[in-house]
Amino acid sequence: MNKLFKIIWHSECGAAMAIYTIIVTSAALIMASVAAEAGLFDIEMSYQDQKSTEALYITEGCAEEVLRRIRINENYGVGAGDINLSVLGGSCIIEVTDEGDGERLIVLEGTAYDEGNYSYSKVVYIVLMIDQFTKELRMTGWTEI
Repeated sequence: MNKLFKIIWHSECGAAMAIYTIIVTSAALIMASVAAEAGLFDIEMSYQDQKSTEALYITEGCAEEVLRRIRINENYGVGAGDINLSVLGGSCIIEVTDEGDGERLIVLEGTAYDEGNYSYSKVVYIVLMIDQFTKELRMTGWTEI
């Protein structure tokens, strides 16, 4: 009888150990999958942040180019509608409006493209004053959206 009791007891211990192993393994797999998913989310957010920053750099570069062109010709872009500039990895749409008394409103939308079908944009509004006597440019407003 003592031998039969040992066999039954070892069988119950083995079953309990198998259930324990399954529970611990399942918990480990769940934690690993959650950690992997969180890592992928962080990678995606990092990529979007990089592309957003790239769009801002494109917009700022276009702003510098527009200011350079306005220095050369103070009426640059006035009444021309949308002006498109292409840059490496993106593009920029520029609109220059004469607000009167030497004031210009410049709206820039810089767009960065990725390898897929996605684009990331940044819009900047610039208010520029042109001194009518000295032709000096003075930026009085810069708003990023």
